[in-house]
Amino acid sequence: MEPRPDAAATRRRRLARFAVLAFVAVGFFLVRATAPTEVDVSFELPPSFSVGGASVPRERFTSVEITVFDDEQRVVSTARQTLPDGLESPLTPPVSLRVPRGRYVARVTLAAPDGARVTRGAAFEVADEPSLRVELR
Repeated sequence: MEPRPDAAATRRRRLARFAVLAFVAVGFFLVRATAPTEVDVSFELPPSFSVGGASVPRERFTSVEITVFDDEQRVVSTARQTLPDGLESPLTPPVSLRVPRGRYVARVTLAAPDGARVTRGAAFEVADEPSLRVELR
């Protein structure tokens, strides 16, 4: 007859298994929170912008410069889009970002061939959605 393991040894093995599983689970969530995720961001634009007292329709803007800052005001991404036909849609073409989940601020500068420029900002949060629409203020 084989000796039965005592209850204390069985309890220690169970606790050890639980500790390993808990360690793995906590590590997974910590890595997931800081691991970069891919998100496509489009910016919603009004029909026109006030530039130097004049109203400039969005269709006249042919260049979009986007700078994205993290919560410590570090630049995490930049993009430049050239739109030969102007901004025909109320949304900019999407910009793909690969950033950790969190809150960000974007600075978007629109430029027209005649030199008109307008800069707007917007805050947004990256979570688990594959795409975001952010309204410019």
